[in-house]
Amino acid sequence: MLTTSALEDLSLTEHGGNGWRPRPTGVMEALIAAGVGYSLLPSIVFAWEHIFRTDPPEWAKGAMPNFVAALLLSPIFWLLTKAARTWRVRHTHATPKAKGNRVSVYVANFGDDEIGRSARDSVIASLRSEFGKDQIEVLPAGLQLRLSEVVGSDDAAVEAANAGRQLLRKRRGDLLIWGQVYTIAAKAVLELRFVTAQQDGSEGERFGFTDKLMLDADFVPKMGTVLAALAAAQALPAATDAGRYLTNVLSPIAVRLERLIQSLPPGVLPADRIEIYNSYGLIQSVIGEQTGENWRVLKAVASYREALNHCTPDHRPQSSNTIKANLAAALAKLGAGQSEPKYLLEAVKINRDLLHDVVRGTEPANWGTIQHNLGVCLTLLGERETGDEDLENAVQAFREALEERPRDRCPLEWAATKNSLAAALMRLAERVLSRPRRQDIINAAAGAAKEAVETGLSDPNDVFGFALSKVLVTAGEQSFQRKAAFSRLEEAIKAFREALEVRTRDKVPLRWAQGQSNLGAALLELAHHDNRNGLLEDAVEACRQALKERPRDRHPLQWAETQEILGIALMSIGENTRDAKQVAKAIDVFQEVLEVRTRNNLPLNWAMTQLNLGIALTILGELKKERAPLEKAVISLEAAKEAFDPNASPYYHSRALSGLNRAKELTNIICL
Repeated sequence: MLTTSALEDLSLTEHGGNGWRPRPTGVMEALIAAGVGYSLLPSIVFAWEHIFRTDPPEWAKGAMPNFVAALLLSPIFWLLTKAARTWRVRHTHATPKAKGNRVSVYVANFGDDEIGRSARDSVIASLRSEFGKDQIEVLPAGLQLRLSEVVGSDDAAVEAANAGRQLLRKRRGDLLIWGQVYTIAAKAVLELRFVTAQQDGSEGERFGFTDKLMLDADFVPKMGTVLAALAAAQALPAATDAGRYLTNVLSPIAVRLERLIQSLPPGVLPADRIEIYNSYGLIQSVIGEQTGENWRVLKAVASYREALNHCTPDHRPQSSNTIKANLAAALAKLGAGQSEPKYLLEAVKINRDLLHDVVRGTEPANWGTIQHNLGVCLTLLGERETGDEDLENAVQAFREALEERPRDRCPLEWAATKNSLAAALMRLAERVLSRPRRQDIINAAAGAAKEAVETGLSDPNDVFGFALSKVLVTAGEQSFQRKAAFSRLEEAIKAFREALEVRTRDKVPLRWAQGQSNLGAALLELAHHDNRNGLLEDAVEACRQALKERPRDRHPLQWAETQEILGIALMSIGENTRDAKQVAKAIDVFQEVLEVRTRNNLPLNWAMTQLNLGIALTILGELKKERAPLEKAVISLEAAKEAFDPNASPYYHSRALSGLNRAKELTNIICL
């Protein structure tokens, strides 16, 4: 493993690549100036005779042209030639601007020597061969990034990443590959690092370590496929945000890697074998996340485990830690869509183990990443439980992460963690009994979410976008500032609709479905406080659109989440219009949701659906003046009241109790 002392100062230069060599400064300029000076000798002799009234001596005739050239002409020629050379270098080595119609991958200079230039040419050629030209363009970047000796290697990598992002934003790029060539044991080794234009933290993004890849400078074609897999996986989030669908590019690379894994010869170096398994896991994981195919994520988990099996005590610890972080992220993706907590529990354990392996003082950015990932997993676990221990721990993890993700140094990561902190706080507030403490938590959540969104660094259509709206509405109600809160909610609805125009169903189906579900939830929330016609109907339509890409068999938890919103919207329409048929449809929806949200696997979600089912049955019984629905309502509301602990979930316990009393009261009235 390279130490910081072996690395050079961080530099960002728009020159110095592909064959240009500096020559001895001023030699040509001096020769030209001397020639021009001697051509002026007659003028110099005339001036001497005019001033001194005598012929100049021979020594003056020889020295004066040189003197004139040195004094006047040399600086002029030096400035002119320097300006011309600077223009030529910048013109030759300037970074071309991406066209914008494809995913763009830039490759920086790796050094001014022959090895560095050859390595960059190999990287560009490999990527172009693997990707083709239809959807990904590979471009040379006229800059060189290096790590600094002045700060720790982890902080230096963050500084370099920020410098790389500036270039990507300026040139409309999606990914920058940079690195250096080192000589280790008399062999040239290429260390590559990856920088994306942005990371928005959407859907509780689980950030990876400072990503890098070690290759022989003269790497063979099979490792070119590995490089392409890593590059494509890194570029995917930026491409997804721009509405570009890359599965048709990534899938063939995954197929080639799978064939490579199945026929790996015994002579493959252990380090190469590990990178092959890791890259295959990474690319399957990102394809699975974009397409919703969980079998791909399961393959990714298996591949990461295989990579770790080949890691020996002599292997670089940072590399094995990166694979562990990738494994935890894949497990979290699986756990987010499953009612069983086993995947999330394993992800939590891996992240906590990594906190012991990674030293905060020497790797602060990676340590902060682990804390963020741990907070995401604990939040997902906390949503499935009635207690608040996991949510309290999630809040603590996010706050620890923010200490190593300051806004001035890591603005994108800071925004993602702020967003996740707001969501965890919101969920925690729902379970706090003390009104003053609950209000403090709500205010903290609102503040964190507003900071993330108002900076423009947070994705308005992420999974916590509606959480922001809901938090602000709640805070507004309790502080008598509802108008401002509703204005923010309407802004969120507008943002959701705009995002759906970019992230279309055919390009990013899962993100599109999440956006439709978010839109439905925001419209439903606004309809509860606004009597405008059409809000509830729009919410129903948004949910039905989302369910087209959230089938129960493939995404049961996401399906149940959207179904719940749909059921509430149908129930509200039926109650407002006195239409018993709409309420009956809502009851059918809630009963289907309870088949997925069981009391054993998702006790809190189960209780929430029981509460909504009880309310719907009460409305139906009142509309039809029938006792049977009311008796069923009493059973559902009684179950919800018992499930909601008055200490842990006072708000929902109170709602269940008041709904139960109302159902019993109506039952008695109808009996009379």
